[in-house]
Parts: sequence; C-alpha cells; structure tokens
Amino acid sequence: MKKLLALLFIVSLAACSKEDDSTPSVSNTLSLDLSFVSGTNPLLFDSMMFTNAAGYTYSVSRLQFYISNIQLIKSDSSLVNISEYNYVDARGSSTLRISRNIPLTGTFIGMKMQLGLDSMHNLSNFLPATNDNINMAWPDPMGGGYHFLKMEGTYMDGMNTPGYAMHLGRNANLTNCIVYHPFILSAGSNQMDLQMDLNEWFANPHIYDFNIDGNSSMGNMAAMMKLCQNGVDIFTIQ
Repeated sequence: MKKLLALLFIVSLAACSKEDDSTPSVSNTLSLDLSFVSGTNPLLFDSMMFTNAAGYTYSVSRLQFYISNIQLIKSDSSLVNISEYNYVDARGSSTLRISRNIPLTGTFIGMKMQLGLDSMHNLSNFLPATNDNINMAWPDPMGGGYHFLKMEGTYMDGMNTPGYAMHLGRNANLTNCIVYHPFILSAGSNQMDLQMDLNEWFANPHIYDFNIDGNSSMGNMAAMMKLCQNGVDIFTIQ
C-alpha cells in the first residue's frame, strides 16, 4: 500500500509539473467594423442628402444584407477562410462588428467576400429561425431562399418623392467582392474597418436609373443583375 501511494504521489507531481510548464496558446482575433457612406458622406438614415450616378437625390431608410465567405488573401494569392456568413443591419450596432479567430499571422494583400448567401445556405428555412433570418426570406414562388440585400428609401423625381426598394436575391445574383489592400495581422487582437459605399450600387459598370431600370428590383432579373455587377466593388478597407 505504501509503495502504491508513493507511486501515485510521483505521478501526481509529474502531472502538475507538466501542466505548470506548458505554454498557454495565443488566441489571434480579427474584428471587422462595418461602416457606410454615400460617396464622401457618412450614412445618415432618413435624410434626403445623397446623390447617385443617375443624378437622383435619395435617402436610405433600410439597409440589411448578408456578408459571407470572408477570406483573407495571402501574398502568394492563397486564401484563408475566416467567416461563413453574417447578417448585417446597418441600423443595428450589434451586427456591425464581425469578430473571428484567425489561424495565422503575417502579411496579406486583401480580402474576398460575398454579398449574399451561397447555394448551400440559400435554401428556404435553412438558416436558424431568428426574426432577422425570417424577415430576410425570399418568397418560395419567386425562387425561395433569402434576400441578399434590402436597401430602401425615397428619391427626388421632380416635385415627387417616390420610394425605391433595391432587393437582391436568387443564386445567380450572388455578388463576389474583392478588396485589394495590403495589411498585416499580428498575434493577439486585430481590428480593421470595412466600408460600403452605397453609391456603388448605382454605378460602375452600369448606371442604375430608378425611372428606367425600376424603383423596385424584386422579381426583375435584369435590374438585379445590374445591382449584382455594380456591387463587386462596393467595399473598401479603411
């Protein structure tokens, strides 16, 4: 019995020594803070103060979207996945920071991301049944899945102020965004600002005209394709 107790004591000391000598793992994080502008003007909701490429003065009352498949681009052009999908409401501060663990540090030349959901996620009732996801549902008779983007407001048309609703959905309109901007990620906590320019939805390569292309894009594939192609360069890293 004494020999057994002595052996257990030695094993216990060895275990404690091993635990004490271990080096705790370092958790590297990246926080992306989302912000919004129209040209050089910060987004101010419900204010008729922005002007797009077609010459319309417009306001914004709603801006909601999914940003997904965020990838860091290394200097050799290989990719590092950091985030699957995120719901963003520009009015809701709790959704404007995306924080994720990153598996490595070093120098990067930019980011890739998608505005919307890929075909694996863009299925009716696939996402958790939160109020946000339910409100972003795309009607089944129109293809199902989810809205990729809801941008709504009003615009000046002579003396009138009709509403507009730029809604984007359907797998064919998944918007692939690339932001080339060199940055360095170090051990510990890292923070970057990811900015969306709302004016880019209405320009480059297509001038989107509410009175020609439609002030409501839902169900209008030609209008949604223009928005999708315009959205490629909506993001910049600040």
